[in-house]
Amino acid sequence: MLRDGDDPKVGQVYNWYLDCAADGTHSAEGIAKKHLNLTIQRSLIDSYIPGDFRRLSFAGLDTRDMQALIDAAAASGAETAAEGLKSFFVDVEKFGVWKGIIERFRTRKLKAPSITRRDRALNDREFRAAFDAYRMGAEGGAVVDRGPCLAILVSAITLQPIANLLHLRRADIDFERSIWVNADSDGARHFVHMPKYAAELLQRAIALGDFCNRTEPTELVFPENGQKGDPKRSFSYASIYEVTDKLLPRQDIKPTDLAWTGITSLRGLKDERVDALVERILFGCKAEPAQGHVALMEGWMTRLYEMIAPPKRVAWR
Repeated sequence: MLRDGDDPKVGQVYNWYLDCAADGTHSAEGIAKKHLNLTIQRSLIDSYIPGDFRRLSFAGLDTRDMQALIDAAAASGAETAAEGLKSFFVDVEKFGVWKGIIERFRTRKLKAPSITRRDRALNDREFRAAFDAYRMGAEGGAVVDRGPCLAILVSAITLQPIANLLHLRRADIDFERSIWVNADSDGARHFVHMPKYAAELLQRAIALGDFCNRTEPTELVFPENGQKGDPKRSFSYASIYEVTDKLLPRQDIKPTDLAWTGITSLRGLKDERVDALVERILFGCKAEPAQGHVALMEGWMTRLYEMIAPPKRVAWR
């Protein structure tokens, strides 16, 4: 039972909220939440909110830590869960203000990716339009949008999940050897081949981070940029969806569709050796990319250049 003067932990407040929501004492309206809704919210806590987060002080909670959990769920492909987490955080914030645990509502700026379809392969026209839109956004868009655009383009070229790029540090990249190294939480290393075009975009992302974080340097390749950006944090995963909505409104294109187009293209070769290399590219190459691996990625680059080339004009006599 929480008492006046207590500094409740996140997990305690979540449990208290669920108990009160079951009998309607969680808000001024006095309307109990349905059992199914509460079951879903309990499942979200168990599945997507780790123990170390639940042990934090609720009053001292940083909204960006909540955003990081939403991003992690969305990046894993659980977009519905990401939206559910956002709604849950908002509900608990209202409860916290109602019970006097916090003085103000803190979650107005939380973002969640749009709940939408699975990734799909784009045709040449769609791919070129999307690639050009992200490229223009990276070159001349708002400062806060340029990082997400660059990350989407690098993902399209290297076929790496955008979520992996957000944790990429400058020290992970070896431009001379055209590779970068992703490290798992267990310490396992995965090597990624970096075509020349991807290297150019990564260097631009680094230059952008240097420009936006002149007073406090950043180690990240894709940090938060903008007036209130934190150089120790990457931009939110949800922001790549926001940028897409701006640049490609009503186009039925997801930011992850570009990389999926490449994956589908390579799998369409229907060769067991190629299939094995594609799996290695997607899920981690534990050694420096071999010749066949590099050749396959460069083959995808050739195909990508074909798709983004301006359409040929028909000559009329």
